[in-house]
Amino acid sequence: MPIDTQRIGRRLTEIRKTGRHSMLSVATRTKLARSYLYRLESGEVPSPGVKTLDTIATALGVTLAEVIGGGSGATQSVRVRRRAGRTLPPGLAIFVTEWERQRPGRMATDVIRSLAAIRFRGRRPRSPEDWRFIHDAIARCV
Repeated sequence: MPIDTQRIGRRLTEIRKTGRHSMLSVATRTKLARSYLYRLESGEVPSPGVKTLDTIATALGVTLAEVIGGGSGATQSVRVRRRAGRTLPPGLAIFVTEWERQRPGRMATDVIRSLAAIRFRGRRPRSPEDWRFIHDAIARCV
């Protein structure tokens, strides 16, 4: 299946700008040349490697699926992460984005921060479904 490099380039640009990352900061974190990143965002790189895209996604604070999958979910996840003032686990950011799509208004920042601080035996939930379960259980009890 061919990769739509134009679409991936647009997604990377959108995510980078939404997250307020400069081209220089992404280049520094990924150890990739700014010229390569510019060409990638312009859709001029014929077949970017999955490892390279994953490295860039990590530097931008999103998942590879959010870069390749497109849609507005990745942009909203970046906004949620920025609003919470920290890098959130990807599953939590996706859960919050989905939660906000289903309800009017936004999830309170203190709730997002509280969820982000949860660890059990040194581990934290991964999937959006796990985060939903924890959120709903706490909301039911408190």
